[in-house]
Amino acid sequence: MIPTRFNPLGSPPYLRRVAYLGASGTQYINTGITPGADFTAEITFSVVTGTNISCGGRQGYTTNEFRITANGNGQIDFAFGNAAGSYYGQDFSFFRSVLFGMDGKLYIDGTLIAERSGTFSTFYPFYIFQFNNGNSSTVGGTGGRISRAILKTAGTKVRDLIPVLDKSGVPCMYDRVTNRLFYNAGTGTFNYA
Repeated sequence: MIPTRFNPLGSPPYLRRVAYLGASGTQYINTGITPGADFTAEITFSVVTGTNISCGGRQGYTTNEFRITANGNGQIDFAFGNAAGSYYGQDFSFFRSVLFGMDGKLYIDGTLIAERSGTFSTFYPFYIFQFNNGNSSTVGGTGGRISRAILKTAGTKVRDLIPVLDKSGVPCMYDRVTNRLFYNAGTGTFNYA
């Protein structure tokens, strides 16, 4: 059982664990990690009809892309390098684990869904809830909920983000690797439950 209150940063402050953070379309987290050749991201998220969620980054459409976008209509887009594809029939109304990496493979709940190949010359910091669009703006997310985001380089966790409320009750993500809080880099406020 996961405690609802824990104190990783000393006393005070106390953090309150919540089940997820949700976005209304303008919120996102900049993880501060720039993907390399041996990078993987495992995001546990859900979306409902009329919303979508994106994670990753790109230089431009099918130019140095590394992102996923899923919507509440059962579609997931996976873009890798200069190739992108859409895959249908996925139910994201409940939380599912989506794993994708620089090996060009996309897994949903441990099942290989797609495999792409591409080359990269430019990388941008990895965003969750929306994707990093050429380091100038974020696009692609109009909702969705994230309950965990694990980023790895060479098999080693570099981020293990879980949703929390800080000591002032502000929703953010707590990184269990660095013991840091990651706040909304966009506008508005995350919702949570």
